[in-house]
Amino acid sequence: MWEKICNQDGAAEGVHLYVKSLRGSAAYWRSALNKLLTQIRCLGSPTYFVTFSSKDLNWLDQRKALLLADGRPDVDPNTLNIYETQQLIEKYPVILSRHFMIRVNTLMKYIKNDDEMFGWKVKDHWWRIEFQNRGSPHLHMVVWIEGHPEFNTEEGKFLLNRNCCCKMPMEEEDPELHELVKKCQIHRHTQTCTKNNTATISFVMEGEFVY
Repeated sequence: MWEKICNQDGAAEGVHLYVKSLRGSAAYWRSALNKLLTQIRCLGSPTYFVTFSSKDLNWLDQRKALLLADGRPDVDPNTLNIYETQQLIEKYPVILSRHFMIRVNTLMKYIKNDDEMFGWKVKDHWWRIEFQNRGSPHLHMVVWIEGHPEFNTEEGKFLLNRNCCCKMPMEEEDPELHELVKKCQIHRHTQTCTKNNTATISFVMEGEFVY
């Protein structure tokens, strides 16, 4: 890229034309925002906003990949504790990102080919990947569902309550899902919850959405 933006005297020219291809730059996100606004103008408001978080401290296959990168292929990933795993995550961010994208691409392939996940076929999507302070990636995404009924209809309300549930799964009915939600989907306060020496606590009641 440097060769493209340098003139004969070695000075940089037209940098703005190339910076937008650098992920994370302000120019890149302006371009991404313009793409999102174009999608909204063409497709209307997105149907759902979805967030996918990385369970990177517990994925054994990712631990194995991190151990390979660290030159310790013979170490059993089950023997690593949370702190050792976190150190590897911070040490090998590229391995972490590549592993996360493999899972994201697999998940997106499943979503696009399964019309029942949201109730109807996924027509289009837009996402943004961010990283927590400790290095863990997560994905924010908006999706447009083809033929999805309006949310002010009975069918739309039914799908909303089916797809967006805030109820704890019963351990007797689905112990695996109950444990996953208990372990990964319950908020625990950190320093970011008490910025400026104030704390705002939100409570979500179990059950259906109220209209």
